[in-house]
Amino acid sequence: MLPPEVEKRGLDAFERIGEDVSKTLERRPSAFVVARAIRPKFVRRDRERDAETQVLIAEPTLLPIPRGLAGPGMLADTIVKRWQDHMPLHRLEGMYARDGVELARSTMCGWHSALADLVKPLVSAMRDDALKQPYLCIDATGVLVQHKERCRLGHFWVLVAPDRHVLFEYTREHTSAAVDDVLSDYQGCLVADAHAVYDHLYRRGDVVEVNCWAHVRRYFFKALESDPERAKVSRLHRLSLSHRTIARRLTETEERKDSREAIAIHRRRVLLVVRCGGIVGARRDADLRRHSLRAQPARRPLAVP
Repeated sequence: MLPPEVEKRGLDAFERIGEDVSKTLERRPSAFVVARAIRPKFVRRDRERDAETQVLIAEPTLLPIPRGLAGPGMLADTIVKRWQDHMPLHRLEGMYARDGVELARSTMCGWHSALADLVKPLVSAMRDDALKQPYLCIDATGVLVQHKERCRLGHFWVLVAPDRHVLFEYTREHTSAAVDDVLSDYQGCLVADAHAVYDHLYRRGDVVEVNCWAHVRRYFFKALESDPERAKVSRLHRLSLSHRTIARRLTETEERKDSREAIAIHRRRVLLVVRCGGIVGARRDADLRRHSLRAQPARRPLAVP
């Protein structure tokens, strides 16, 4: 970028003495590319002309979906945006169309269906590791599933091994048999709601029931509107208030601790600057201040910094 005067008279009339650099954050739009894999075909020069000819060609590129249109990067982009960024397929279809690629949602759905078989060994390994953990969290929610005559009710299960795995399962029914299918003879502590489908696990003795506080507290909070007096005098409400008080105090303590640490770091940095800048001058100034304080009358107290 040149000043108008320099553009008018030319660079030869001026001497460059420096420059100012400014930076602006911008975004370069993503690009779709078509990767062409060229595999030449060969035949031997010394082959017999009348015999069967053997054609030599390299093996095709290994793709996640055999003979598929999409490469690993394209498939990963659709998976991350759909499952990690929670973008449904119809929105992805519009986003890719703005970039100039007409990609039907049915095509992406077919890709993900094919990839589900590819990652089954990985999911199975995650599931085996989750079932070895000392405690698990589980919950189910009903979902409508398309059917020929009318939608029927299915159930999604979420299985959480804290700090390790989050797994999802689907069953047609919400029954004890479905629980056995999801947990697969799990032994340990189970955090769940109070639904009857889990009772047979606790009677067996291999699973320890760990009640979910969120489910228990929910109805006490609902009761605050219809019967606030009884809800407030309950032990659970008082326990909840105690937990909130403890959490608030811990937060305040951490904030004060962080503040003290920040002040201490600042003081150390100031001391380092003083030492690097000349400790002798700092000592001389301190001696002068002490001498000035001795000279002040005792009846006039001073605030010493």
